Amino acid sequence: MARLFFAVLLAVFGCYPAVGQSTGSSSEGQVPRFEPDSIDFPVAVPSAFRALTGYLVVYEDRAVQDGPTIRLPVVVLHAKNGHGAPGPVLYLAGGPGSSALNAAAYPGAYPWTVERDFVVFGQRGTGYAQPALRCPEFGAARAGNQFSVLAEASIAAQRAAAADCKAKLNAQGVDHAAYSTAVSAADIEDLRSVLGVDQWTLYSISYGTRLALAVLRDYPGTVRASILDSVLPPQARYDDESAANLEQALELVFRDCAASLSCNAAYPELRSRFYAALKAAEEFPVIVPIDETAGLTTIALRGADLATLVSTSSPTAIAEAPWLLDSIARRDTSVIQGLVSESIGPSSFAWGMRLSVWCSELLPYSDRSQAASPGSTLFGLESAVVVPSICDEWAVPVRPQREVAPVESSVPVLLIAGQYDPATPPKWARQAAATLSNSRVVEVRAAGHTPTQDWGGDGCAMRIAAHFVSAGDHATLDTDAEQCLKDRSGPAFILEYD
Repeated sequence: MARLFFAVLLAVFGCYPAVGQSTGSSSEGQVPRFEPDSIDFPVAVPSAFRALTGYLVVYEDRAVQDGPTIRLPVVVLHAKNGHGAPGPVLYLAGGPGSSALNAAAYPGAYPWTVERDFVVFGQRGTGYAQPALRCPEFGAARAGNQFSVLAEASIAAQRAAAADCKAKLNAQGVDHAAYSTAVSAADIEDLRSVLGVDQWTLYSISYGTRLALAVLRDYPGTVRASILDSVLPPQARYDDESAANLEQALELVFRDCAASLSCNAAYPELRSRFYAALKAAEEFPVIVPIDETAGLTTIALRGADLATLVSTSSPTAIAEAPWLLDSIARRDTSVIQGLVSESIGPSSFAWGMRLSVWCSELLPYSDRSQAASPGSTLFGLESAVVVPSICDEWAVPVRPQREVAPVESSVPVLLIAGQYDPATPPKWARQAAATLSNSRVVEVRAAGHTPTQDWGGDGCAMRIAAHFVSAGDHATLDTDAEQCLKDRSGPAFILEYD
């Protein structure tokens, strides 16, 4: 099998060194191993790229070396110049619970594919992994979860859905407790071994940055350099801080709008009017119609509910934010109804995987895990991704304390943060950088979540990331990209809608 595997790789890549040309790690029946699959693989790679597709086979429970195995999807896109430079780039997607494989369908968006192999890895439990802990019934049960009038019924439905999905997974022989960040990091180490990679260059976004930091912590010699875009460090307490993070992002909108003559003229006294509307809604809720959800055809929105309707996660959302804040301040029910309708519905997360990670290593280390209700920020906006009673139902062991401690490393690390990002704010990038001795933090003005993937923007963040991938350190900078970053102006706020 090893000779066959090597022959397949030679046919795909040609007769030169490349990712995947390992001859001793993929014997049939051996674990871990790589199983090529070019016939039934779920994602099509553009014909302009030569690629190896297949599955990494690992044990589900790493403590049981003769137990069930799982299959994790992998795409190796070979460098277009025909001879990949050292340190292939490994892409780690966010979530937890998001699939990375979409990147393999659009590899031309990543500049390093010219000179380096690009490896796209589907984390255990995510879409296209076998098994995938999708739990669609849980995602459906979360419809309207962010609105207080629906929350009680939604939480009861989520608990029932979590119990149902867990029972189904366990009946299929799936150990839902075997899915965590540290275990995924061990999967990555197995992938490195079977593909014959000396060192990775890690490119990660959002939750993927937490996974990249786990690789740096547990397998420090295997990383050449690392990009962390929109950092979720292990020491961050998301479930205690997310409401305050959104509040801070809104403060940036208020500040920048007030500093703009045109925005301030269009939306005068925006901050005070918005918060006055939230306060008034506590006594006199805004009532709008909805498609029937939890037996309701209308919904009464209080202060915290209205606050959830505004996002600054993307350039478009940032541009629209003053107009939306003004609409809420004016209690414009037509606009508010549209925002509510857009926000009610299932997501594409693999929710079982998300629950396994969140309930074992994020919520348990938060103050919210011990509180009966959220704090007072933004009129009691819920900070927790999942509330404690749902994690009680999912019932996974708490991960060790070391897995939520700051990661120390001397590997070159580039941390990128969007100024307006409410999900993973710039302060978390600075927190992570404090123990990364060879790091640099780049805050991208007027950017939201994952600036390197702002595909319709100026490309400043991706250009800086691409140069770092090529250089592997901070010794040299791309002058044009750095100037691009400096020249970025504030948000181009929308002043009116037709």
